[in-house]
Amino acid sequence: MTATASAADEGTIPGFGGAGLFERLWRPVGKAKGAFVLVHGIKDHSGRYGELAGALAARGVAVHAFDLRGHGKSTGKRVSVRSFNEYLNDLDLVLNRARESAPGKPLFLFGHSMGGAIVTSYTLTFRPKLDGLVLSAPALKPGAGFSKTLIRITKFLGKATPGLRVFKSPSASFSRDPAVVAGMDADPLVFQTPGTARLAAELLKTIEQIQAHQSEISVPILALTGTVDKLANPEGSKDLAARAASSDKTLKIFEGSWHDLAHEPEHARFVSEIVEWVGSRLG
Repeated sequence: MTATASAADEGTIPGFGGAGLFERLWRPVGKAKGAFVLVHGIKDHSGRYGELAGALAARGVAVHAFDLRGHGKSTGKRVSVRSFNEYLNDLDLVLNRARESAPGKPLFLFGHSMGGAIVTSYTLTFRPKLDGLVLSAPALKPGAGFSKTLIRITKFLGKATPGLRVFKSPSASFSRDPAVVAGMDADPLVFQTPGTARLAAELLKTIEQIQAHQSEISVPILALTGTVDKLANPEGSKDLAARAASSDKTLKIFEGSWHDLAHEPEHARFVSEIVEWVGSRLG
């Protein structure tokens, strides 16, 4: 399997506060039937979603992806933010670009892992008009081993020593495919050093806010999660599917799959589920 495919267009666009965001755009042949904005996760970048983006473009959907600030080819301190709002404001700029590129057409928002927390928080905070919210192994609930004490310590470190590198995500926990793990470790755009305490604390705070308000989400939802996810608690996807106010919501569970669904042995099913779900909502 090839994890990375070349995009039709690549370049740097201005982000919030002057950040330089590296953008990848997969254009369909002919006029776009819709737009799809893709937000990646930790130890990740937008170039790793070529298979999904290419399949969507083949169905007439323009895919707008970008490297989060501090990730991939975007500017910023590596895997760190002062506030999670920086991610939300960057996303707002990209989403508006996507909307303007396909005016009047269906608009979809995708987030994987921490990107899932970003797009869910964005949906709650900015209340955008969306035709679908697609979540891949979203970080919506702390894992069972993340005790209340550990959460308190992480929040304290986020304030006291914000630059401390404590946010660990071992590559071996992403996929049960050794080739994928080796590819991550060899990818120069995947930052290997742990994220900062400030980022970990901001993510935990965002997750708490999502849990308190997820019943307010009313846009169509497709949530996909693996049963053996060691990084993002699968119960977070199940809770959202149960509690969201959306009348159109679908939960897809991948039995035996780990965290990085786009790069697990079941990646073809993962892509197919998303492409068919989006395709059925293009009108």
